[in-house]
Amino acid sequence: MAFIGVPSCDEYGNANGYTGEACCGSLGYAKIDAETANKVVMLTEELLPYPHNPASIKQDEVDYIVKVARVGDADKIGADATRMTSNPRELLIARTAADVIEKSGYFKEGFSLQTGTGGASLAVTRFLEDKMRRHNICAGFALGGITSTIVDLHEKGFIRKLIDVQSFDRAAAMSLARNPNHIEISANQYACF
Repeated sequence: MAFIGVPSCDEYGNANGYTGEACCGSLGYAKIDAETANKVVMLTEELLPYPHNPASIKQDEVDYIVKVARVGDADKIGADATRMTSNPRELLIARTAADVIEKSGYFKEGFSLQTGTGGASLAVTRFLEDKMRRHNICAGFALGGITSTIVDLHEKGFIRKLIDVQSFDRAAAMSLARNPNHIEISANQYACF
């Protein structure tokens, strides 16, 4: 049995993670739960008119819908995981990692990246921006959990597509809602990269 919290859905269970007050972004992990569970209970704050579209989770995967007062606080998504670091050791690690990426032989037009969350990882992304600007290159895509730092690189034109299994902050969730080049995928698709 899977209990899936979503900000909103329609009366049949069609839902995504970026429409509604508790906007959480990609439902990449919940998609697999909905596909494989024997019973799926959708917990939502808001019922929208049918058909709610686009739907990350579709009505034929949902057995029950329960309206709740509050499904979560979108401002707390990844609150600790997405902090930018000022720790000198983490910054040294990040700068060294960015240097290794630059000299790897793979740092060229169309490369792909996944930097993750956490202080050092977010700093790597920040350091890569300078290197991408200097080499005049653009990543083909960024994959995985998407953060505001990755969204920022995308919006500056340094990453063509964002492939999102999990949005780590509100900025990433809002980008998924408005940006056709920010693509939601399931955990199964993510595992197959």
